Order: sequence, then C-alpha cells, then structure tokens
Amino acid sequence: MSLLLDVADLSVSFRSGRGRVPALRGVSLSVKKGQTLGVVGESGCGKSLTALAVMGLLPVPDSGIDGGSIMLRTGGSESDLTKTNSARRHRGKDMAMIFQEPMTALNPSFTIGEQIGEVLRRHEHLGRQAAQERSIDLLRSVGIPAPESRIKLYPHELSGGMRQRAMIAIAIACAPALLIADEPTTALDVTIQAQVLDLLRSLQSQLGTGILFITHDMGVIAEMADEVAVMYLGTVVEKGPTASILERPAHPYTQGLIRSVPTIEMSRELRLTPIAGSVPSLSRAPSGCRFNTRCPHAFEKCREQEPPMHVLDGSQQAACWLAGEL
Repeated sequence: MSLLLDVADLSVSFRSGRGRVPALRGVSLSVKKGQTLGVVGESGCGKSLTALAVMGLLPVPDSGIDGGSIMLRTGGSESDLTKTNSARRHRGKDMAMIFQEPMTALNPSFTIGEQIGEVLRRHEHLGRQAAQERSIDLLRSVGIPAPESRIKLYPHELSGGMRQRAMIAIAIACAPALLIADEPTTALDVTIQAQVLDLLRSLQSQLGTGILFITHDMGVIAEMADEVAVMYLGTVVEKGPTASILERPAHPYTQGLIRSVPTIEMSRELRLTPIAGSVPSLSRAPSGCRFNTRCPHAFEKCREQEPPMHVLDGSQQAACWLAGEL
C-alpha cells in the first residue's frame, strides 16, 4: 500500500498567559491508501488536535505549528500541509473531516442540500441544479431514505443518526483520498453506531479512501483499524498493526486502556482495572516519560529521561524503557 498521509515529528503549541504551552510533541503517524489508522487515547491526549493540524484548522493566532511536516500525497504529487494555505487548497476535495458533533458542525441556517451543494459547486464547479441532483445521490448513498425530501430539511429537523450521515455525505462529496473521522459514533446508540461503521467500511471499499479514525473506544479500533497509534498527553506512545497491539500491548498505557474495557467473556465477579489518576495539565506535564505519574511500573529513569520509540517484533513500536519486557 502506498503512503497517503505522513505526519513526521509534528509539534504544536498554544499561547497562554504563561507563554507558549506545548500541546503536541514529536507526533509521527501515517495513513496508507485504502487502509484505516485508528488513533486512540483518553480525552485531552491530542487526537482531535492532530486532526485539526492536518486539516489546517488550528485556531489562530492562539496556536501554531512549531516543527515537523504533514505530507499529503495525492494525484501523483506531494504537498506539505504545514505551509501557508496548502491545507486550504486540499481541504474538501482531497481530504475531508467528519466532525465529532454534527449538530454543532452543521450550519443551522442552511438546509442539508445547500450545505452539500456548496462543496460541489466550489470544488467540482457544478451548477445549482446539477449540485442538487448530486446531493440527492450522496444522501441516498449514505442510507438516508427519501433523499428528495430530506435534502430540504434543516439540521435540527433530522435525528442524530441522520445528521451524522449528512455529515458523511458532505465529507465524501468530492471523493477525497483522505477522510478524517473524529469520533463519528459518539452520542449515537449502538445500532446507529454499527450502521455508521458499516457505512464507512463500504465507502472505503468503493472509493479506496484512506481513513484516520479517532476514537477512545478500543472495541471500535478492533473492528475498524488496520493500524493503531496510541496517544498520551500530546505524544504517540505506541503504534503498529492492530492485531499486534491488541494481543501484545507493549506500553503500560495501552495495556491500561485494554484492561479497562469489558468483554463478553468476563465473569460477573471480575472487576475492571481503571488507569489510576487523570491526564495531567499540558502546562504541568511531568518530566521524563509523560505517563510516569500514572504508570505502575515507573522507576527512576522514567522520571528523568523521555524514552525513545523502541522497535519491537514486526512494525510495532513503543516509547517505554521497559518495552518488550512487560
């Protein structure tokens, strides 16, 4: 599989009253054409921020990219999305994003049809009538019944599942090579979640789209992702093939995430093992390994030196001094 997205050593910081606060430090991950990279971690670990950096949607002037590169390879050419206006040229056509909450991402002042049509008129240069007909086809392709009438509705007139499908229709309107799905099943009931995941898999097989799938749900990772990147406090602490990481997690944080998920095989007497403590503030990030304040295996070296990525069997990597020993 050829590489579609290559994020290398990405660092992002925010401006605060205490100066610049690093939010992402040395993030490296990649997405291949036709495959799914799952990005997993607790809230506040930098998953959505990484996606916004890729899309060129970081809030300005309060944030900025301090280093690294974001290379997008489409149509036989390569673009560094950290360069001025580079992401803007590709956004909507070559890459698109399904936002976490469609009710706030969709514009309440315009109908669903108008919002899909805007993308088609801007990037495909379609006329109003052609854009409307294509919008109806897109709503039908994402499983919305009676699209001819639903296209005239406003976001508040649709159910949560319908709004999420409408968001997906907008995102795939121009058949982008890269699709970023930021927790697209959050706040949906389990049956609608399953339908949305099935829809994304179907669209990927039809269009050959590479997907960067952000979630905190390890069950969804097991179902959707070919590869996984585990993030903690603005860094990638483990990455590799999904099967390897789920069967043999090497980083204590990844192990904690997996142990905290209930399974059907668990007996009623067996209690889940949560990760102790909470994610520290970015402005007070611990020295050394960022997970050392919550890690049951931490020792002196963990508090003094930040571990590099250790390459384990195959392509699995973990940033832990005890990688391969736990």
